[in-house]
Amino acid sequence: MKTPLFYLVFLSALLASGVLSGQPGVSQIQADVKKEMGGNCIEVKITGKGGITKEFENGVWIQYHRTPVNTILRTEMAGVTRLMKGAAVYTVNGNKYHFKKYNTASGEYLGLKSPDVAEIKKFISSLPDLALGSRANQIIDIVSYDIDNSLPVWHTFQSVSIKATYVYWQKKSDFEQEQMRVPFELRLYKKDGQNSWSEASLMTPDAASDPRKIEKLGTKKYNGEKTLLEKGMQKINDQKFNSLPEVSIPQYTSTKDMAMWINKLLMEGDAGKAEKMFLMLTPASKKQCRYVLHPFAAGLLDKIKTALTNNYSTYKQQYCSTLMIKESSANSIEWWNKDKTKFSRMVVQQDAGTWYITDLSINLGSHLMQEMQK
Repeated sequence: MKTPLFYLVFLSALLASGVLSGQPGVSQIQADVKKEMGGNCIEVKITGKGGITKEFENGVWIQYHRTPVNTILRTEMAGVTRLMKGAAVYTVNGNKYHFKKYNTASGEYLGLKSPDVAEIKKFISSLPDLALGSRANQIIDIVSYDIDNSLPVWHTFQSVSIKATYVYWQKKSDFEQEQMRVPFELRLYKKDGQNSWSEASLMTPDAASDPRKIEKLGTKKYNGEKTLLEKGMQKINDQKFNSLPEVSIPQYTSTKDMAMWINKLLMEGDAGKAEKMFLMLTPASKKQCRYVLHPFAAGLLDKIKTALTNNYSTYKQQYCSTLMIKESSANSIEWWNKDKTKFSRMVVQQDAGTWYITDLSINLGSHLMQEMQK
C-alpha cells in the first residue's frame, strides 16, 4: 500500500518546522544542537538520559524535554577549543516534540597550558589572608598548602580553577584550637592584558565530583594567638609605616617644647612625615593595633594631612614658624594662626617618661583662605 501524497507533504512540513512525532533520537538532537551552535561546532555529545518536566509559565503548564548535551567549539587559538555543557530543550505537545534551544549551563576552554604552581604560590603568599577570605578570621597558622594543577578548568582566558589542599590550625573555642586538612577549589583571576595573577579565592569543592574530604588532624591549647588575618594586616601596616619618611623624635622638657617641634615639622608641609610622627606619638589606647588608629585619631590624622597638602591654603601659609601661643598648661597648648582667626590645639600625656599626643586638632582660617585665593 502506497503512502498518500498529502501525508508525505504534511510530514515534510513538520520536519521543516522542526516538529517531530515522538521523542527525538541521538542523531536528531545532535543535528538540532549543531545547527544552533553554528559552523564552529565540531562535536555534539549526549551525556545523559533525557526526561520530561512540567513547568508553569505565564499562567500555562508547559512540558519540556531536556537531554544533557556537551558541545565542542573551535576558537581562534590553535589547539584550543571551547567545551560547553548544557541541555537540548524541546517543547512537548502530545507526541509532538519541537526543538526550542540549546541551554548552556557552563563552559570551559580545553588545550590551554596548566598554570605554573610556583607562580601561584608566590601570589598566594603575598596575600594577607592567603586567599582564605573570611576563614582567616579563625585560622591561627598555616602548616602547608598544596596546589594541584593537573586538571585545570579555564573558565575564560583570564580565569582558571584548580585543586588546592590546606592544612592549618584554627580556633575552635576560647581554650582550644584544632588542626584541619581541608580541600578547596582555588579560583584564580588575571586582569585583562596582564600576565600575573591579580585575585584568588577558595571555594568548597563540588562533593559530587570531588572525593576529597575534610580531616581533623589534632588539637592543642589556644593561648590567644593572633589570627592569620590579624598577622597579615599587621605585616601590611608595618610595610606602610616603614615606607614613610624618617622622623627622629626628640626629648621634650615641656608641652611647649613638644608643640614647637611639631609646628616646625608641620611647616615642612610633608604629609608623610606628619603621618609617621602622629603614628609614633599616638598612645596604644587610641589604636586598634600598632599602626592602625581608632576612628577619632584617624580623623585627626586625615585633617592634619589635608591641612598640609590642600590646593587652597596650607598650614605653612596660615601659621608662623615661631609659635604664637594662645593658652598653655602642663598637658595642653593652643596656638594662633597668622591673623588669629583660628587656632590649633594639642593635648599630651606622659607614660613612663614617654610623651604621647591624645589630641592634635589643626584648624585653618577661612578668611586667610579667601585672601590666598585673591
